[in-house]
This record gives sequence, C-alpha cells and structure tokens, in this order.
Amino acid sequence: MDRSDETAVDTEIREALYDLQRYLSDAIPPLMVSESLEVLTRCAPELTASQIHSWVGAQNRGLGVAVPVSDYFFHAIKKIHMLGEYDLLPREPLRRFVLEISRIVLPYCPAEDRELLRSNLQRLGETDAVLSTTPEFLYRQIGASEAPLASRVAAGLEGTESVAGDVTLSSDVARGLRSFALLVDRLQRTVRLSPNPTSGSSESIESMTPAQNELVGQLLALAASSSETPLELNQHLSQLRGLGVNAEGSQMFRQLGRTLPDWALPVGSVENFSEPKPVAAMHKYVSLAGDPAEGAARFREMVLAAVEQFNEGSLARSATMFQLAERIANEKNVDDIVVQTVRQRSHDQLDPEKMRQFAESNEKHALLRGVLNFFTPYTTQGLLAGLQTEEKRDRRRLSLALLEAQGPEARTAALQWLETSFSDPSPDRYFQRNLVYLLRRITPPDQDDRTPEIEAVAKLTAPPMPVFLVKEAIAYLGQARQEAGERALVRLVGMYERMLLRPGDSVYDAEDLRVLLDRTVAAMARFGTTSSVRATVAHGLKRQPLLGDTMARLTDLGSQDLSSDPATVDLLLKNLRSELPMKVLGFVIQRKSDNVFYLLEALSGTQTPEVREALEQIAARFPDHNFGHAAEKTLSALGATPRPAAAATPSLSGDLELFGLPNLLQTLSEAGVNGLLVLKDLNDETTGLIAFDNGKLLDAQVGRIRGNEAVYQLFERPAPGTFSFVTRRDPVPGAETTAREILPIVFEAMRRYDEFRQASVIVPDDVAFELTGIRPQSPPEEHDASMIRAIWDKLRSGATASQCEADVATDAHRVRRLLVHWVEQGAIQQI
Repeated sequence: MDRSDETAVDTEIREALYDLQRYLSDAIPPLMVSESLEVLTRCAPELTASQIHSWVGAQNRGLGVAVPVSDYFFHAIKKIHMLGEYDLLPREPLRRFVLEISRIVLPYCPAEDRELLRSNLQRLGETDAVLSTTPEFLYRQIGASEAPLASRVAAGLEGTESVAGDVTLSSDVARGLRSFALLVDRLQRTVRLSPNPTSGSSESIESMTPAQNELVGQLLALAASSSETPLELNQHLSQLRGLGVNAEGSQMFRQLGRTLPDWALPVGSVENFSEPKPVAAMHKYVSLAGDPAEGAARFREMVLAAVEQFNEGSLARSATMFQLAERIANEKNVDDIVVQTVRQRSHDQLDPEKMRQFAESNEKHALLRGVLNFFTPYTTQGLLAGLQTEEKRDRRRLSLALLEAQGPEARTAALQWLETSFSDPSPDRYFQRNLVYLLRRITPPDQDDRTPEIEAVAKLTAPPMPVFLVKEAIAYLGQARQEAGERALVRLVGMYERMLLRPGDSVYDAEDLRVLLDRTVAAMARFGTTSSVRATVAHGLKRQPLLGDTMARLTDLGSQDLSSDPATVDLLLKNLRSELPMKVLGFVIQRKSDNVFYLLEALSGTQTPEVREALEQIAARFPDHNFGHAAEKTLSALGATPRPAAAATPSLSGDLELFGLPNLLQTLSEAGVNGLLVLKDLNDETTGLIAFDNGKLLDAQVGRIRGNEAVYQLFERPAPGTFSFVTRRDPVPGAETTAREILPIVFEAMRRYDEFRQASVIVPDDVAFELTGIRPQSPPEEHDASMIRAIWDKLRSGATASQCEADVATDAHRVRRLLVHWVEQGAIQQI
C-alpha cells in the first residue's frame, strides 16, 4: 500500500470516529452513522472503546455528578447495539463487536458501578425495557439510582433537565429512520439548497420543481413523525436546516400544505381514518413547540399557510388544514386568547373573489363551511351580524353568498333574526329584506310545516312596508309551496285591487301598486292549485284599467296544466272566442288582439280535446293573422311526441374536482345506488369504472386492474376530469359477485395514497436500478410471490419504477412499496 492509500484509509477512520462522536451526542440519526460503524467494526475494537472513553469523559465533565459514569458507558454501547436492531448492520457481527468493546470499557468504569454495568451489558438484546427512540435522552441502566436524564451538553441546553419514559422500539420507527435517511440522500442529490436557509440564497418553494417540493415536504413530515418531545423536534428541525431545508415558520407549513392531497376526508369520517402524514406533521409542529409563545407563533403560521392554500384555489387542502387548526384549538395546545385573536382577526386575509367563486358552486359548500367556521366573523352568527352593519354593497353580496354556503344553519338563524327584528321599534328594513332573501334562497327541510315562518314573512307585506321589502316577501311567498303561502298571496291580490280602485286609501302610488300586483299574481299562478288558478283567472278577467293590464297576467298560467279544472278551462275558452275578430257583412271587425295572445298563452300547457279543437279552429279561420300563427305553434307544442328515453342516461355527472372522489363515493354509497360510475380525464378518455349494487362496491376496473385495487389506483394516480353515473338494474358483465361496503375501501385507498406519495419520492418514476447481489426479501405486508418475481425480473432488465407499475396488474402502491423495501434492504440501488 503506498502512502496515498494509507492516507485515504486514515482519513476514512478519522471520519468514522468523528461520526461516532456525533452519533453518541445525538447530532446525527442511526442510518447516517451506519457506514462509519461498519468501517470501525473492521478495525481493532480498542479504537472504538477508546473513543467511547473520551466521549464519556467529556459528557461527565459537562453534567458533573448528575449521572453516573457507568450510565454513559451503557448509553454509548447501547446506541451501537441498536444499529443491529434497526437492521442497519448485520446483527451477529455487530453483537460480537459490542461484546469486545464492552469487555474493554469495563475497567474504565468506577469499581462501585462496574458489576451493574456488566450485568446490564449482558442483557443487551434480551429486553427492550430501556429503549428510547429519542436521541436526546440518555439510555439508563436497569437498577440505576436515578431516572434517565437528557444529555444537556449534547442537546446544547445547559442548566435544563428532562425525563424520558421507556419506549419500545417498533418496526415502524426503524422503517421511518431508514426512509428519512433515504430522503436525505435524495435531497442532497437532487436539490441544491443553501446550507443556511435564512441567508436568502436557498431555493424557495416557488423556485423548486413540484418533485423537489414533494421531497422536502416528505422530509418535514418524517422529521415530525419521529419526534415525541419538543427537544426531539427541535433537533430534527436543526438537522434539516443543516441540509439547507427552510424549516422556519410559515415556510414549513406552506411546504407541508402543498403536499396534502387535493381532496378532503368524507364527511364525518375523521374518527375512522388516520390523518395524512403532512397533517400529522403540522399537528406535531404546533403541539410540540415546547414554549407557549412558540406554539402560538406556529399556530398563526399554520393558519396563514392554510389561508394561502385557499387563496391559491386549493379549497380541499385549506379545509383540511383548518380542520386541524380547529382540533388543535379544542385540544388546548395553544392559549385560548391566541386562538380567539386568530379567529377574530385573520379572516381579512382570505381572498374575497375566491370566497365568491367557491360560494357559487353548491358542491363546494361543505368544504367552504369548514374554512368559514374557523373564523368568528364568518360563522353564521358572525356573517349575520356583519351583514346588518355592512355599508358596502359588494361586501353585503359576498356575505349573503357565504350565508347561503352555510346552508340550513344559516336559514334557521335568519328566521330567528327576522322574528327578533319585529320587536325592534326601528327595524332595519334592508336587513329584513336580506333575511327574507336567505329564507328564499336556502332550501328548507322537506315536509316541514312552515306556517309560522310564512306568517312571519307575510307581515312584511303589510302597508306601509317599503316596496323593496314587499317585493322580496312576495318572491318568498311564491316559492313557499304551502297553503299558508297561497292564502297570503290571495289576500295581497285583493288588497292591491282595493288600493288601486280607491287611490285615496293607499300609501303607495299607483305605479308601484301595479308592479306589486304583477308580481303577486305571477307568484299565485305558479302555485298550480285549483284555488290559486281560479283566483288568477278571476283577477285577469276583471278588465279594469285602474288595475293595469289584468289579461296580460293570465300568461303566467301557461306553465300549468289546467285540465283538472274543466270549469276554468271552459271559462278561458269562452273568453278566447269572445276576443276573436268578427265578420259583419263580409267585413272583419278588429278587436284588441293582445287579449287573444294572452288567452292562448294561458291555455298553452293544457292538453284537452276542447282546447285542441279551439286552437285548430283559430288556426284554420285566421291562417294569415299573427294569432292564427300563435295557435298553430301552440298546437305543435301540444302534439309533440316526447323524445324516447335513452337506454342509459347519466343520472349524476359533473366535474370531479368539485365533488372530490372520496365524497363522491360516499354520496353514491349513502344513496344506495345501482349502476356504473364512469370517470374520464380531460381528453374524455375513460380512466376508471366503478359498479355499485345498492350503494356497495360490486366491481371496479382501471386498465388491467380489477376490484379493490382498481379503487386504490384511482386514488394513488389521481387525474382531473369528469364523472357520470348511469343508473342500471342489469348486472355488470364480469363483475365480482360479492358487494362490499365502499367507505372502508376509500379509507384504505387514502392511506395507500399517503404512503405512495412518500415512496414515490424515495423511488421516483423515472429512476432505474442495479442489483447489488444481496438477496431480496419481501416486506411483511406482501405475500404475492408471483408479483414479486415479476417485478424482480423487470428490474433485471433495467426497468424504471413506472415501467414496473405499467407491467404488473396491481395498484401502484404495492409496487412502489416493494421497491422502497429493496432499496432500504440494499438489494437494489438507484443508478
């Protein structure tokens, strides 16, 4: 070996010893020291033992006599032993190495503790009673006189103490550590970040590619998931900052927010589903702040990041984050005064235009409510209070739109506010109009007796109420398809007629009264009951000029089939004939032809032999006259044959983004539907089929993938597009015979999606691999030997991850999970 080779070896050993010191002092995670420990296991064990002795001396000087020297020796050897438990180094060779260094360090231990140390070192591997995944904590010996203490020197927090409980190391923790290290390696290879993110030179979220953003987001999520205490979290964040990741405040929450799925959980399912990793990470970043002021700051930053998601148009992501903010507030992890301040003041940062756009889509109301209700001014009561005092017209319109989005709760509250306003000696009539508008716009409960509500609104039609308020009340009464509403309209018609015929008794001018009469008769006609129709006809046939053009108001009957009331039909036909031109001595005597058009329109929805005969006669007698043409046109409409129904007509369709796949599937499940859901991409190509039987999943297909895995695939590889549901009763060809509840499948699909996102960062789509010679093993969750062999054969031929997925008829998560497992195991490595 020449001198250059010797220098290289010496450098490698020095770096390995340095990494060991950092590992023992909790500065780096296990996976990042595994290669260095492998180097040291090839050297004489005295080298490592000497390094441990030096480290123990430094720690003991830092803590004085607070911790026995023997505990430091145990802590150091235990941490080396754990690399085998993590499967980061071969267990048997490492066990022999640990035995050798244990034998060497024992003489360094004070005599009074030597036997205790010997006993505990012999138990390594036999018990996990003293295990802790927290690197800041010192592993204490069984039988030690004091509880485990945090290494103040290692954590850089002299003068503080904390106590660690016993935590059993799980396979999930070990897997998380391996995943974290793989992500760190990927980060260093793909993203050029400044080692000092606060310097202003590091790449921002906006300058990174979506793949790079995803990578950093997954690193932040894993850093949080492996933390159980504020000290752990701070150390992990410090490690990420050392890698150039901006893990500061709002930037961190923005990064995590962008890695959330662009859908929300099915309504009412939170307790049945483990939250996505980015959500769990944000939760920990706030709850493990360690200091009330820091926790408050992080809570504000999370809310700010949620607002930014909203303003960027990602309603589902922002709703998920606000749902988390609500939960954190309920858990009292943040001071109540801080929470109330954020709720009260931060609403102004929401983009009004985005709120208006979301409020215009009924499908988005449920998600929008999740955002609005976090902010006190945007709750139902807050919006109503603001509406009462708002002076700007555009802001009032926005408040009304948001109240509509609040749904039934807003309707109930509007009625309560309206009833309260009656006791006000000087009520705000404009506010009352807005309340009636909400009662009219928000769908009331089905089969609900609304007589008290109708009577309350009817009070607003009594003179001398302002005309603008009366108009709104009439519009409401016209939609209230209940007897009380009809009675109120009939009374109004009679009252307005009397006022017009006796002008001295009216508080309104004649023009306003005629406008009110137009609206009231139109609303009454649309009720379609015998009494309302007869009241409309009686008014229309009065022909009194002071009442306005009463005959013109008969046209509102055109949308009704009057055949159930022959007497009214005969009366209209009689008046129609009397309005037709007469021939005297060969001359045609013209009458007011407008009335003929009005009566023809009033009868246009009624298909009886008498009406048809009358129309045929008019068309034949006056073929060159306008109302002859009108009669012919009405006849054509009456005789039109209905279009035959298609064999399979979509009963529900729309933009998939508006519904969100989880909530769409929940809606179809709760409706107990039978039929086929067809999903298409933006190019109108079919991406998936899901068959339902009484609301349960009968079968699904995505390409060659069938059954539950096809549903998983739709979540793992989501694509924007449209959907349509076709109701059908006949069985779906080739469908599986057993129908299954779909919500548990949706929950599993969302869980797989979350894991698939992380796996796709560790093993990207377009990366190829080479075999290392290590025998591949399958993960505990995978038992399909044929699939495993097929993917291994694809890797032999140089296939990428996406090519493996394309060639195997299973969901992407299973393939990517297997590839990640082989990378962690070392059986394959990326080229």
